[in-house]
Amino acid sequence: MKAGLTIEELATEVMRQKDAKADYIVNTSMLAMECCGTELVLRVLDDSHIDRIEPLDIADTAHRQIGTRLGIPAKYYGKMLTEHPDLLVTNVNAWFEREPTERMLRVLDGKVRAYLSNSYMRMDHYEIFASVLPVIGEIPDVQFVSCHITDSRMYIKAVDPHLTAEVAPGDTVKAGIVTSNSEVGLGSVCVQPLIYRELDGNGIAVAGATTKRIHRGRVNSAEEHFMLDSQEALTEADRTFLTELQETVRSATDEEQFSQIVTLIQHKSGTPNHKIKKRVEYDRDEWIVIENNHEPIICRSDFDTVQNLMLRDVRTAPKQEKVHLFSGFVFCGDCKHTMVRKTVPSGGKKYHYLVCSTNKAGKGCSPHTFSEDKLKSIVLRVVNDHIELIAQVEQVLDYIASLPEQERRIINYDAQMTALENEIKRYQDLKINLYSDMADGVISREEYKEFHAGYDRRIADRQRQLGKLKDERSQAMENSSGNIEWIEQFKKYRHLTELDRECIVHLIEKILIYDGKRIEVCFRYRDELENALQYIERFEDVLPAEEGVTIPERRNA
Repeated sequence: MKAGLTIEELATEVMRQKDAKADYIVNTSMLAMECCGTELVLRVLDDSHIDRIEPLDIADTAHRQIGTRLGIPAKYYGKMLTEHPDLLVTNVNAWFEREPTERMLRVLDGKVRAYLSNSYMRMDHYEIFASVLPVIGEIPDVQFVSCHITDSRMYIKAVDPHLTAEVAPGDTVKAGIVTSNSEVGLGSVCVQPLIYRELDGNGIAVAGATTKRIHRGRVNSAEEHFMLDSQEALTEADRTFLTELQETVRSATDEEQFSQIVTLIQHKSGTPNHKIKKRVEYDRDEWIVIENNHEPIICRSDFDTVQNLMLRDVRTAPKQEKVHLFSGFVFCGDCKHTMVRKTVPSGGKKYHYLVCSTNKAGKGCSPHTFSEDKLKSIVLRVVNDHIELIAQVEQVLDYIASLPEQERRIINYDAQMTALENEIKRYQDLKINLYSDMADGVISREEYKEFHAGYDRRIADRQRQLGKLKDERSQAMENSSGNIEWIEQFKKYRHLTELDRECIVHLIEKILIYDGKRIEVCFRYRDELENALQYIERFEDVLPAEEGVTIPERRNA
């Protein structure tokens, strides 16, 4: 055992938590945060404002989720929590009442451990443990090298001691499996093959062979359910997914797959040919690199943000400690060069403007002069409008995800793809038979060429359709499951009252200023938003407009 618990201790704790937890669907208008001594508690009330259950302590994770959902900046929420809890109580209760919505409270040992959407899918540690462990147990002499269960995650790392390979002299790796899950909205259900390195006890998770599922399911209503059943019936899709997890565990110790992965690891060094026995380090451009094949250290959006900033001309002004608000983000809409900041003193005050750098350098274009204060006001309004559009998109996606599978009006992608594949095969078979038809005199050589070219065109057309369907199917699966990362990125800044540098860096690609004082704000994730809107349009006929669930209207930024 490397660290944490033994597998027996983990099993005991999973069983204990199974019996000690409860889940509630509540309207936030029936919630009240209160000070209780030095701690804060959350009360769940009925219509007469009488407690339906005992007041609940609040875990750190739940505090963060409450702040995020209510649009309270994390730093401000934390400052109120530690320095002015009475002020936090006033803020939270006001927003609970002002913007009532139904949420899921996940409770363990009398403490709210998570504050989640009422469409959160409860596939908990017990279900994963009970499904995966028997299959892991089939591995001869299996070694559990790490087992943990924390407030946020369960984690099991196991290896097959008999499936090993030497990637360098004295450096041995083993095949293994990593299973992880979060019950509080901080991660998906995930099972991944593992390459475990004996030398330092570390491992590489093989993302390309991962089976995972984000916790999004049907919507639960507070009117139908207050306390959710502890043993909710699994759907057919749930049972299929659990079977896929088991198959991933079995394939993780497949010798052929293990050999392929080890080969990738080995290609960073080796012997150039069979005549040279001395190992050499290959140049970096000779490495075999597979994008997104391993678990990332940081999320993709943060990585992209940093890469984006590194490409910009962002410098601190003389005698200043911070870069200016719009530095590196504002461009001339005509010549496409950066706009630079110009300070004009007048009447004892200083006024700041943005001007085209090309014009300022005397190389043409026009000044495009624009007040920095006015730009702040315009961009703030546009950002808030865009965030509301994205919030509407999420609302509609949540509704679509709540529809029973048989009622969904989504295109049956698999059936269409199978039909196209069958058509392609039929035309390929017809092409093969053409030559024998010509040899038998059934058709002439000219007819043979004409038919052959016609079948080629039809095959190419069906292959294009098939490729498009595969892309649409992939996008549909992404849009119909889990907390979508780019949506969460925008929601963090909901209800902005003032622009700051962090908001601009995370949400905006660039701002263009044209002659005539026309402004264009280009947001990040434009393609993702357009794909989501196109996906939503497939459900136009089933969206309940009377309940306010409609296709969000595209807006010009």
